[in-house]
This record gives sequence, C-alpha cells and structure tokens, in this order.
Amino acid sequence: MPDLARILSDLAVNEAVVRDLIEGLGDARLNWQQTPGVTWSVAQCIEHVALTNNSYVAAMVAAIRQVPRPKTPWTGPIRPSYLGRLFIRSIEPPVKGMKIKAPTVIAPSLGKTVEEVQAAFAESHGRIRSAVEQATGLDVNSVTFVNPFIPLLHPALGTGFQILMAHERRHLWQARNARRAALAA
Repeated sequence: MPDLARILSDLAVNEAVVRDLIEGLGDARLNWQQTPGVTWSVAQCIEHVALTNNSYVAAMVAAIRQVPRPKTPWTGPIRPSYLGRLFIRSIEPPVKGMKIKAPTVIAPSLGKTVEEVQAAFAESHGRIRSAVEQATGLDVNSVTFVNPFIPLLHPALGTGFQILMAHERRHLWQARNARRAALAA
C-alpha cells in the first residue's frame, strides 16, 4: 500500500526533524518560551504532537479491532473526503489562519527534559507504526473512527493518518521557530 508506506516514510522524516530540533539544546533552552504562557517551547510543541498522536491512534486502533480482516487485502490509495482534504490543508505549515487552544488532554506541560521529550515522541511513533501495520489490508477509506476531540466527526482511517502527519509537520514547523528564537535569546 503506497499511501501507508508514505505514512511510515513521513514518520522517519519527522523523527530526523525532532533529532535536529533537540540537538544541542539543553533542558533550559528546550523549554524556553518567547512569550511565557502564550507561545510554546520546542519541548511543548513536540510533547503536544506525541499526546495528540496517542489520543488519535487509540481511537483508530479501537476501530481497526472491530473490523474483520478482508479475504482480499485492500491496496488502494488514501482518498480523504472533501472536508478531510480541506482540514489537512488547513493544518499544513506554514501556519495560516486562527490558532485553536489545545484541549486539556493534549495540552503540553512545562519543564520536560530532553530525554522525556524524545521518549514520548518515539513512543507515539511506535504506536502509529503499529496502527499502520494493523490497518494494512483494510480499506482505510471506508473504516472510520470516532475523532477523540470532536466525537461527532468520524474520519476514515486513511484520513486520520494523513491528519496526524500534517499535524506533526505543523508543530515541528512551530518548534523550529521556537528553537530559532531560543537560540537567539
């Protein structure tokens, strides 16, 4: 499935980005905020991504477990709905439009160490890889899950994977800006 393979490739790219973002930053600079209480630090951006990944993947895996394995594995491309495509495009960097306050369950904390941030991010990627493996062979355009933040929405698994990758790119872009500001301070 080329589109699911692309998700795995995106994970590897984003892992390299996180390594670069963290490299050479001590805990103090990792947690430095340009405007305390308003802007996020590098650590907060990465932690938010990990928390979001874990919440989304838990909902996706719950849906995957309820679907019987098809006799013939599905191998088509991911095809988000019109609204799915609009949402994915709206969260891609560079960030445009309004900012939305993160729900409490995925709001990052202050004071994480380099090791804690790296471990949380790596763990969330392990969960995504596992979900991709479990979804392989399923029609990821027709199997839906309950959005953990907006329960009335039921995106398809494929769209969910693409949302996660766009969301990661958005906040890693934000973390790159936070790193530049921290190093200049």
